[in-house]
Amino acid sequence: MKSKAELVKRWGDILQETIEHIPNLYERYNDPRRNYKADFNPALHNNHRRIGVLDYLLNHNVISFKENLRKAVSFEMELLERYDKGEPIHPSRVSMTCFAELFVALASGDMNLAQNCANLMGGRSEAEEMYDDEFVLSLGYSLKYAIENNLEKLRLWLPRLKAFCENPKNSMSEFMGYPLVFEALLERDLEKANAAFQVLVNGHKKKCKSYKGPDYGPYFDDSPDADLFVWGIGLANLCRYYGLNVQISDYLIPEELLISAS
Repeated sequence: MKSKAELVKRWGDILQETIEHIPNLYERYNDPRRNYKADFNPALHNNHRRIGVLDYLLNHNVISFKENLRKAVSFEMELLERYDKGEPIHPSRVSMTCFAELFVALASGDMNLAQNCANLMGGRSEAEEMYDDEFVLSLGYSLKYAIENNLEKLRLWLPRLKAFCENPKNSMSEFMGYPLVFEALLERDLEKANAAFQVLVNGHKKKCKSYKGPDYGPYFDDSPDADLFVWGIGLANLCRYYGLNVQISDYLIPEELLISAS
């Protein structure tokens, strides 16, 4: 766990620069001529997500964390809605790669938002065939159906996700915690869920060190998710929403960011 001084050194300037840049993004976003393809939605999403996470890490601001994550998700949902209306949104922005927004919605603690986002996601076969691989599809649909409590469809997708993570050719063993958490949700097994979160967090820590990719790509390299596990917070909230009062003793998933068990 990094000290406050280490976090400030790593993220202090980035938080300030992001806050200062937001008004310019909104100006472009609110101009129909410039944003007719929703080109500024992803940037606003990334900026609000970053502000929420960094404001919590640097200032312990729980309210900012939740509010900014909710705002971030709203820009992704708008993309999906505009695409479905026939507007000129690039299909790469509405494939199942946007499953990450479901984790963000869950991490905000707004379960209605998570449900609405899950309902919007999926079913765009042309985009999925063009841009999604087996991991993205199986994790995305497993998460969607877990949020919707559609256990029948979750049972169809979960074995695909687990098989992909187990296959040594895919080098995705660090993600095994995800199917294990979903299995615990299916079985409503608290003991299994708590054990699954140990696997999930350990795998996340390894992936933060091992993956060499983009800052806000799905695998956490050089991102604030190395200091605050947004996806893990989201999954913990999902478990608690469905009655599994998971207990996670790790700084990456602070208790104060989790909802109370139903």
